[in-house]
Amino acid sequence: MAKRRHLGIWSVVALMGVLVWQPRAAEGQLLFGQVSTARPLEHGTQDVGAYLGVFEHSTVVFGQYRRGLFSQGDGGILFGVVDPEGSGDAGIGVGGDLKFRLLSAKNRDLFDLSIDPRLGFFSYSGASLFQFGGSVVMSYDYTVSNGGYLTPYGAVNMRMESVSNGASDTDFQIGAQAGLKWEITDLIDVLGEVVLDDELGVIIGLNFKL
Repeated sequence: MAKRRHLGIWSVVALMGVLVWQPRAAEGQLLFGQVSTARPLEHGTQDVGAYLGVFEHSTVVFGQYRRGLFSQGDGGILFGVVDPEGSGDAGIGVGGDLKFRLLSAKNRDLFDLSIDPRLGFFSYSGASLFQFGGSVVMSYDYTVSNGGYLTPYGAVNMRMESVSNGASDTDFQIGAQAGLKWEITDLIDVLGEVVLDDELGVIIGLNFKL
C-alpha cells in the first residue's frame, strides 16, 4: 500500500511538470535547476557540488556551496559559467536559495516538503537576466543496501524574470524539475535532474560532503 501511495505521489509530480512546460520563445531559463531535495542538510553540516547542465541552446558548468542553517532549513550559493546558444561567448551566473521544510517523512508525514525562495543573475552576450521567485520541492528518502539513501525529488518553480538586452522586459515564468540523488558513500552523492522550462535540459553532478 505504501509503495502504491508513493507511486501515486510521483505520478502527480510528473503530471505537474508536463502541464507547466509549454514550448515558447526563450526569454529566460532556470539554468541552475533545483539540485537539492526537500530534505535540508542537518544544522551545521555542509557540502560542495559540481554540476554540468546541457540545455537545448545553452550549456552551463556550475558549483554550489550548501550549509544547514537551522533544524528545518538550509541555504545554498551557486556560481557558474554559461555558454548561451552554443556561441562560445561565455558569461557568468550567480544565485542563491534559502529552503524551509514544512513536512518531514521522519515525523510520519508522507514525504518531505519544502518551500525554497531562489534568486539568480546571469550576464552574457550583451544581455543580462535577473530571476526572483521560489520553488515547492517534494522528495522521499529510500534506504538502500549500503545504508545510504536513494532520493527521487520533484519541484515546481515560479518566478519573475527581468531580461535586459538593450531593452528591458519583465514577465512571469513557471518551470519544473524532476531528479534523483543517490548517496553512494558517506562522502559523495550523485545527482541527475531533468529541467522542463523554456528549454528542456539535463543536469548531472556530484555533491561532496565536508
